[in-house]
Amino acid sequence: MKKLSFYISLAVITLATSCTPDSGYTIKGDIARKEGTIYLSILEGKMPILTDSADISDGIFTFTGTLESPVIATLTLKGENRPFKTLFIENSKITLAGDIMFADEIAISGSSEQDVYEKEYFPISKNLDSVINFVAQNSNKVAAGYVLFRNLGYQLPAAQLDSLKSLLSPMVQNSSYIKMLDERIVAMKKSDIGCKYMEISLPNPQGDIISLSSVVNKGGYVLVDFWASWCPPCRKENPHLVNVYNQYKDRGFTVYGVSLDRPGQSEKWAEAIDKDKLDWYNVSDLKFWNCEPAIRYGVSSIPSSFLISPDGIIIAKNLRSSELSRKLEELLGIPSDDEEIEAEALNE
Repeated sequence: MKKLSFYISLAVITLATSCTPDSGYTIKGDIARKEGTIYLSILEGKMPILTDSADISDGIFTFTGTLESPVIATLTLKGENRPFKTLFIENSKITLAGDIMFADEIAISGSSEQDVYEKEYFPISKNLDSVINFVAQNSNKVAAGYVLFRNLGYQLPAAQLDSLKSLLSPMVQNSSYIKMLDERIVAMKKSDIGCKYMEISLPNPQGDIISLSSVVNKGGYVLVDFWASWCPPCRKENPHLVNVYNQYKDRGFTVYGVSLDRPGQSEKWAEAIDKDKLDWYNVSDLKFWNCEPAIRYGVSSIPSSFLISPDGIIIAKNLRSSELSRKLEELLGIPSDDEEIEAEALNE
């Protein structure tokens, strides 16, 4: 087995070439592909950590290692951008069997965490109440902790997340996913409605630093909008946000956009700003999901937004176009026809 540089994160995984199946895990795959290389990555949050590699020989590949706690991982064929399989691994004998050309049909056995995740969670994953019940009913499974962090972590308020977390067994609560959830809950409480905004100071596409405080101090209402050029829901929402901005920008409203674009992709970020006509404040640290302001504001999905009042208080969160328009109508009034015509003329 060829070893890569190992990444140790939150003391979750330790790999060893000398481990035995009794003391660790063995992942054996039979994927109907004669040769190639498979990469094993551990998912910490939304960022995969490249952990190990194995060569395929007559369709067979094998990984061995030890874990302190079950983790969710991905298997990716060298040369491909996306993993062909995501699975929970634990200290057991795990097998995969099937054709990599039909990856959805590859059967996985030997992992109780995978069984729960695949057979109990997948069928109900789109129903919020059912997902909540899944977490409560599988309190001794790390898979439930992962679902609480990865799924419910961006759908439920901090207090409800705290309540569900308290149901989990000590082993699950000690997993890396719940440790990350704890950090998110702290951030969510600091960025909740009624809290004072937290400072952001990042460069715009031209390299000039623009602080959120400099925008808030001008008065009026500021929407802090977390988005990215690679995010389809964000791009779909942008035209609606542009319409609201054009309607209220002369009445005391502006947007401070924070992009979660990837490192080295400033051109794609700038192109999206131009194409979508985002004629407001735009900043980014180009750190993808490691965007520091997004972490501090507890952002776990995009688009996400925070409406800040003239006195610097967060008064609403995640308002979509029609909701935002109604809120600004409540705060600033409805622009008259004459005002709309004048605004349109100024934009021409």
